[in-house]
Amino acid sequence: MTTIDPPETDLPVPYKLGRIVGRVAFAVGDSTQDEDQNPGLVPVVGERLIQFVPAEGTRIVSGTDPVTRVDNRPITADLDAQGDLSRNGQKGIKLWCGVWTCKPASPTVLNFDQFDFELTEAHTDDAPLQLWSAAPYTPPEGTTVNTLVVPSGASNGQVLAWGDDGLAWQDGASGEVSWDDVAGKPSTFPPTIGTTATTAMAGNTAIPAAPTADTLSGATAVGKQIIKATDAAAARTAIGAGTSSLALGTTATTAAKGDHTHSYNDLTDKPAIPAAPAEERLVPTGGTTNQVLKVGSDGKAAWGADANTQPPTLTADAVQAGTATTPSSITAKVLADEIDRRVAAAIAALPSGG
Repeated sequence: MTTIDPPETDLPVPYKLGRIVGRVAFAVGDSTQDEDQNPGLVPVVGERLIQFVPAEGTRIVSGTDPVTRVDNRPITADLDAQGDLSRNGQKGIKLWCGVWTCKPASPTVLNFDQFDFELTEAHTDDAPLQLWSAAPYTPPEGTTVNTLVVPSGASNGQVLAWGDDGLAWQDGASGEVSWDDVAGKPSTFPPTIGTTATTAMAGNTAIPAAPTADTLSGATAVGKQIIKATDAAAARTAIGAGTSSLALGTTATTAAKGDHTHSYNDLTDKPAIPAAPAEERLVPTGGTTNQVLKVGSDGKAAWGADANTQPPTLTADAVQAGTATTPSSITAKVLADEIDRRVAAAIAALPSGG
């Protein structure tokens, strides 16, 4: 047979919840845990020690689909290390609202007379039901119990008073009561003389003189001088500030603001700004074809021949004339023709017939 562990869900809407708190302890004789000889209090600790049984065993919830039959089961609670009512490690216990019976679940550990109580929505987390305050009082054996029957039908503000017909609810006194109508009041109210905050000082007690700047305790010499200063100048003298009295302004006797600025024209004794130098031509004039710009021994630029420029080629007439003064080139043919010409001229110049 397979065991099914069904999931837990919240109770249906008709169920309202309230919270219960309480503590259980034993009064015992003195132990060795402290140095005194006084009896002590020991919390009752254990699981499933208190049982809560709902008066309503079954509830039919028609607000569900389908309609649900709910069997209300008894619930047990623990007592934690402090003896506080708890369940699943949390202090207090929450139950659904209604009438419950509280009884011991393990009488051998904790035993008490069972009792009924009603849990309502007013018993919230902030104002829970005090379990043992809800328990009825059981007087010790042999105690005479006087029962007072209180009539019903009271309204807010009424008081319970004894009348011709016995106890009855009556309207309370309203309005102001004069002092003369107060019975049993004392005729005098003598004060309690003393020196504490709740007593009065005797009228013949000498009142200390008011303190002065010189008699103040804890004040330094400088502090006393400041207190006695009659004006700002005296106060500055006391702190060694001399005659300083800073005032902002634009005159010779005031201080300028921190963000104050001046223009260059407002400056005095400023140096003269030199005039811009005359334009100097960096590239000289007069250059010719095939010349390049060179730097001379004087550090200035000048036009000159380019060593990488090919010299001009001389013609036969120029070679024959012999007037070239610049480096020139001669072709092989022009040179050969010039040699032949000069050899022929030399031969022709020889004397004939000889």
